[in-house]
Amino acid sequence: EKDLEEPKGNWGRYLDKDGDGIGYRTFPGNKHPLSSYFTRGTGHDEYAKYTEEADTYLHNMDRLKRKHQTAKQYVPAPVLHSMKGATVGIIAYGSTEAAVMEARHQLETEHGIKTDFLRIRALPFTREVDAFLAKYDQVFVVEMNRDGQMDQILKTEYAQYAPNLKSVAFGDGMPASAKWVREGILAKYVDGKSKAKSGKKKVVKKAAARKVVPAKKASAKKVTKKAVAGKTVKKAKRK
Repeated sequence: EKDLEEPKGNWGRYLDKDGDGIGYRTFPGNKHPLSSYFTRGTGHDEYAKYTEEADTYLHNMDRLKRKHQTAKQYVPAPVLHSMKGATVGIIAYGSTEAAVMEARHQLETEHGIKTDFLRIRALPFTREVDAFLAKYDQVFVVEMNRDGQMDQILKTEYAQYAPNLKSVAFGDGMPASAKWVREGILAKYVDGKSKAKSGKKKVVKKAAARKVVPAKKASAKKVTKKAVAGKTVKKAKRK
């Protein structure tokens, strides 16, 4: 109630006093006459009053953009579970954590695939997410929904890493299991050794292509032509 006395009546639910996009709000039970406000899903001004004014709507959208950027320093940071020698990244969130942790153990012991796991805890994304995506050529986004929504958001926010992101999405209404996490990753995993082998094949093909027209044969033809031309000249002199 004392905080509401400081602005001397100039308080609004969506009023951006500090310029950071985050408005102040009151808690239920506050007895100050200015504490109440009406929250609506339609257009509103800084004082939560209904409006359809285009300028007011745009002003509020700009505030929300600032709020989104400011929130990065306040939202919970993601949790990193690292493994020595990891070459693959996994991103997940919520209740999939236990299944992902078990699947990581299976991938390492049964398939020799070492992974790092980043558990996202909030939006908007923080700099830790950016740093994680930059480390790996393959990042699997594990989530329990049909469309892979987190994968889509990551690809939109970090378009430069989109080719490296692989969605492992499954939603049958049951809790996540290590089995479908493991199988989902293995189905889209690309072994680094197979890349090296395909590179060698390309080199061999190029070398073979160069041998098709040897330099010696070409020079031999030139010598023969010169010799024939020489004989012709000699015969002409004799005549």
